[in-house]
Amino acid sequence: MNHISDSLDSIQDGLKDSLLIIDLGKTDPDNLSILFEQLNKVIIASTLMARFLAKDPNGASISSNTHEIKLQLLSILKLISRSVKAENHKATHDLIRLELRDTLIRWIIQIIPPIRSSLASQQSGQATNSALN
Repeated sequence: MNHISDSLDSIQDGLKDSLLIIDLGKTDPDNLSILFEQLNKVIIASTLMARFLAKDPNGASISSNTHEIKLQLLSILKLISRSVKAENHKATHDLIRLELRDTLIRWIIQIIPPIRSSLASQQSGQATNSALN
């Protein structure tokens, strides 16, 4: 369970780092590359997390919500990629500042706390079961 908590911390750190890049307005090509790398790590870690949660009866709804927001994130990243290739700086800026930022905040508010709660309840349940045995 500890490695899952570490992965969750890594996801949260990646989201916060991404938001920092956005909030500081560092959306030049070099920082966009860093932003995309951070978000790629978030997507990979969240996919692994969703697979784990899907095995847990209590985690199925969390996994479903994670999947929905992850699809939204991927769609936004695809739109950003297209606007960067088209050199449409206004569209890129708007997508990053409005759509991407809001989606990252949703992750921090709607995804991470329920997963932490689910992990905490699993760990307390395991501790109770261990004490009974």
